[in-house]
Amino acid sequence: MGFDPPFFSILIPAYNISQYIEECINSVRSQTYSQWEAIIVDDGSTDGTGELCDQFQKEDGRIRVLHQKNQGVAVARNVLLKEARGEYLIFLDGDDFWYSEKMLFEVQEAIRVRNADMVAWWLKTLDNETEVSKENRNFIKEYKECPTGKRFLKDMLSEGRNCWWSWLYAFHRSLWENCDTVFKPGRIICEDEEVLYRIFLQAQRVWVIGKYYYAYRTKRGDSATGILSVQGICSRLEVAEGNIRYLQESETVEEELKRALIRNFSFTWMNIGENIYRLEESRRECIRLLKNKKWMVHNLWGYGAVKIRMKTILIYICGVKLGLWILWIWGKWKRKTLQ
Repeated sequence: MGFDPPFFSILIPAYNISQYIEECINSVRSQTYSQWEAIIVDDGSTDGTGELCDQFQKEDGRIRVLHQKNQGVAVARNVLLKEARGEYLIFLDGDDFWYSEKMLFEVQEAIRVRNADMVAWWLKTLDNETEVSKENRNFIKEYKECPTGKRFLKDMLSEGRNCWWSWLYAFHRSLWENCDTVFKPGRIICEDEEVLYRIFLQAQRVWVIGKYYYAYRTKRGDSATGILSVQGICSRLEVAEGNIRYLQESETVEEELKRALIRNFSFTWMNIGENIYRLEESRRECIRLLKNKKWMVHNLWGYGAVKIRMKTILIYICGVKLGLWILWIWGKWKRKTLQ
């Protein structure tokens, strides 16, 4: 008798999230659609996460758990991709969860009816301190027909600055295999940003389900994405620069889309700069890093939003240090007036 692979592989990296992992796994196990496998990579947890995952594996044969020494989320994601047996791949972070128990059924229906090789949905950010949720479409709009991945990217970037979250999509496994793309080992943040746009470029038929399926926890103090540090800033700038260089040398990405992607990645500089005065330590070193990458600011001249153009002009007139300080004070004043 031949092996019948699951339709979906749910790919879950987990590291020291014992207080969240049960809600995550239960949101998968409660799905009305049952043709799935969930693979969990315990990345050297020390808080009991691994033991909890082993218990889930004993309770449900569709769950597989792999343990490894701590190597970071990028390595964990690569292991998950290698181990996946499903036709479609869905990432789910172990400290997040799905809102709807019908999610997999509805995604499967969209794939069947629309013949989509990629399906997208929306999220709600969940404040970990207040438990208040906020709807976020990440500039993903609904369509009446299936656009290509290139058009999907172009439309998304024309609306605003995209956040590269891998868990907002179901991917046909061939998109990863044909692209021969993996997450860069050692990357502590922005590992998605380094690869996702290349996956999107491969997609021929994308379908968007206009529902808020995903719960993304914010303000987790121990989360890598929640820490503004020299290491994190270096990593973010390195990813942005690598993507820009790749696109500048690419002969396959059309010019309009190439410019939009370069602007999107260049905005990383401004995003870091506007928050640089939150740093209590190493601020001088981080400002030096931004000065060395000031060339990214030039790429923002064509940005559609007027406020981005004004911020860019301010940086050129006042310089990096003074310009970012003015933006910081302005931002603090605006936040105070909105309270």
